[in-house]
Parts: sequence; structure tokens; C-alpha cells
Amino acid sequence: EQQYLGWEFFRREPHFQFPLGKLNGLGLGLTKSIVFTDSIPLLAIPAKWLMAGVNGPIQITGLWILISSSLMHYFGMTCLRALGTESINANILSISIMASASFLNRFHGNHGIAAHLGQWLILAAIALSTTNRRQKRAWTALLVASILINFYLFAMVLVISLSTDSSRKACLSKTCLISVAISALSAGYFDVSKLLQQSGYSSQGVYGTFKWNTLSMLNPYPGWSGIIPSLWEVNNGEYEGFSYLGLIAFAGIASAALISIRGKRAEQLDQLKRIRPLLIPTCAMALFAMTLSIGIGPMELSITGLPWPLSIIGNTFRASGRFIWPLYYVIIVS
Repeated sequence: EQQYLGWEFFRREPHFQFPLGKLNGLGLGLTKSIVFTDSIPLLAIPAKWLMAGVNGPIQITGLWILISSSLMHYFGMTCLRALGTESINANILSISIMASASFLNRFHGNHGIAAHLGQWLILAAIALSTTNRRQKRAWTALLVASILINFYLFAMVLVISLSTDSSRKACLSKTCLISVAISALSAGYFDVSKLLQQSGYSSQGVYGTFKWNTLSMLNPYPGWSGIIPSLWEVNNGEYEGFSYLGLIAFAGIASAALISIRGKRAEQLDQLKRIRPLLIPTCAMALFAMTLSIGIGPMELSITGLPWPLSIIGNTFRASGRFIWPLYYVIIVS
């Protein structure tokens, strides 16, 4: 409802305004930018211009689901091919990536945030990072797209971009930095009302509340598996770190172990060599997702909170459990 209402109010804003994502009519004291309603500026801004003069309710979520599902398949296939999988096999296996639990979990209920269906951005970043070529334009386009879709996804793509020398140089170039800054400014990232800043919005949860449980990849949560039961009652905030691998991924892990036993370790070592630069940034994001309130199944181990200024970063990304997605997809494509 929040995402749809943000879009409905936004399409009634003036067509020529700056920032382009400005949202004045939503309500007194509420956000002044579409980026904070999760209404996907990348799609909403051009849709507002294309649908000018159309009366009645209009939804753009269906189009976004189609785009995101297709790109999950495409970039999943691209990742597999970059890691040495044959084209036919990559095309078939990428269907399981499109049906990954972490992606499907964002279709419904309280977890149904349409912008988070942009997880294909992570796959695209993984694919770019596993190539040795310097692709300035591709990285610039990817970072601009991610900042115009969701700030969490932008942060993940940015961290991945720093994993290799070629991608780091491309992303820290003047062209890329200026393009991202202009995109963020145009979307309205810097147009936040004072009331929103001072309203105690963070009282909904601070760093450590919406975390990743270290055993979440093994726990299907209620309703996610007809074979494996839910292993424990999920903490209220841990749904943000939902990362169940699913039976297809488990079968892939078992298949990799079987291949290793049969002596095809050279291929696996070559694949690991390609994915190795991504291990440090994705594991670092996993540690951030875990937080200092460490969940180990039904148990919890709390450590002293983050010191300032790290606490500012932690509270800004308080739904930290989402940062498990990059490692989750590295495991799946590997």
C-alpha cells in the first residue's frame, strides 16, 4: 500500500520540477521524496511522463515484476557463464536462481517490497566483477540504476564494485561518481523533511533489530518447505535476513561435492579463483548483516553496540539482514 500510494501521489505532481522525485502532496510532515516510499524512481519518473493525462488508478508494479523476474534469469545466466558453465546448462540453471527463496520472499505480505525485487542488480555486479575487463560504462549504468531503485541495493552493488582493481577504478572514476551524484540528487535523496529526521523514525528499530540469523540459510521458515519443517520460531526482526537456500541449492552443493570426489577439482579450483575476489566483500556484508546481536538459531548472543560513528552507519542501514543477499547469491551461483 505504501509503495502504491507513493506512486499515485507522485504521478499527480508537476511534470517539470526539481528534484524529479519530489513528493509534496503525500501529507504534512511526511517524506518529500519518492525514494522514501519504495516506489522505484527508475520506473516511476518516466512512467509519470508517459502516463500524463491518464485518469483513474494505475499500477506499475506488474511491469516491474516482469522486468525483475526476466533480469534475474538473464543475469543469473550471465553469472554462471562467467564462472565457466556451458550456455545451455547456464540457461536452465538460471531458472532456479529466478526462483530463489530470497527473491520470491519479496513478493508478498509484510516482506513484499517491490524495490527489493531488484536483486538482479547483485547478480549483475557479481557478473561484472568476475570479468577482468575494465567496464566503466557498465559499472556506471549499474550504480545509477541501483541508486534509482533502492538505497540498500546500491550499497551492496557499491561494495561489490570495490572487490577488484578494474571494477574499483571504473566505479571511482569521475564520470561514474558524477553520474551517481546527479542521479541521487534528481531522485530526491537529499530532500528529506525536518520532521522525518526528528520524528523518532528510528524507533521502529535500530542496528541489531532486523538482523540475519546465522542459520537462516538452513531454516525455511513456516510455509517455505513441504519437506523441511521450520527449525525454530523466527525472531520478529529476522525476517529481513531471510536467506533459505532451498532444495535446489542444497542439491547443487551435494553435486559439487560429488564432482570433487570424482576428481574434477581443477574445474572447481578455476571457478573458485574467479569468485575469490568477491569473498571478502560479501563475507564482510554478511558480518554486518549478522550485527552484534548474533542470532544462532533460537539463541542470541549480544555484544556491546557499535561505537560512534559506526553506529550512524548501522542505524542508517538498520534492516541490516538484507546485506546477506550478496553472499547468498555467490553461494548459489558457485
